[in-house]
Amino acid sequence: MTLSSKQKKCLKALAHHLEPVIRIGKFGVTPTLTQTVRESLTALELIKIKVLENAEIDLEEAAEILVEKANSALVQTIGRIIVLYRANPELKDRIEFPGMVPSKNMTADVPGKKTSKRPKSSISSRRKGSSPGKKTKRDSTSKPSAKSGKLAIKPFGKHSF
Repeated sequence: MTLSSKQKKCLKALAHHLEPVIRIGKFGVTPTLTQTVRESLTALELIKIKVLENAEIDLEEAAEILVEKANSALVQTIGRIIVLYRANPELKDRIEFPGMVPSKNMTADVPGKKTSKRPKSSISSRRKGSSPGKKTKRDSTSKPSAKSGKLAIKPFGKHSF
């Protein structure tokens, strides 16, 4: 599986905030570890793997083995982190790429096809403080409310004594 540069860029941005779900330790890449990687890719599509300092295997070597055994694509290796991707069409929340042709169950917008507009009652159409009945400024001569327990401050003027 090969990825275009735009797809890799998109996956790198999505993987930035992920935590490593698998750690490779001193035993290296074992059959159990590769099975765990396959299961994680099936469930998540995009995973981070950390190669610990005590691992006897090199980062690039581990990445090559995992790409081959898990039938996945290498997104990037950075520091001691490997990022892998494998598409799973059965997932409800799939990762979608730019220029991807949507299938029946995908809800992506098709270029050139008209889409429905937002309803006019959306939050973005309302302005702050424009709802009816809402006070925008506090009257300085108002009486104190029973709930707040604070006294209102009256301005001093010529005839306020």
